[in-house]
Amino acid sequence: MNLERQLEKLTEYAPARVAELKKQYEERRKRANRKIQQEKEQRLAEEKSRKASERAMDKSKKRGGRHDMTKSVPLETQKVVVQVVSKSQDEEDAKYFSPYLTKF
Repeated sequence: MNLERQLEKLTEYAPARVAELKKQYEERRKRANRKIQQEKEQRLAEEKSRKASERAMDKSKKRGGRHDMTKSVPLETQKVVVQVVSKSQDEEDAKYFSPYLTKF
């Protein structure tokens, strides 16, 4: 019922007046949205500047003392495998005391 009455009133207005009212409504709505957006941006900017000032006021986080140095991996030593071969005493003597030695 209420809707029908409002529609009837709307048809009674001149079309130029309806367009003007729509324009005014849109301008008010845009102004309100712009104001809300500006307030939101201002709050964010204040929060950002507050955090920045807190960071500036904090003490620096420097470590004291000597820093731990990373150590290099130790070299792997190669193990020498010695084979013990038992030879007779004569063969050992021939090896070291042969008349054909050329090492001198």
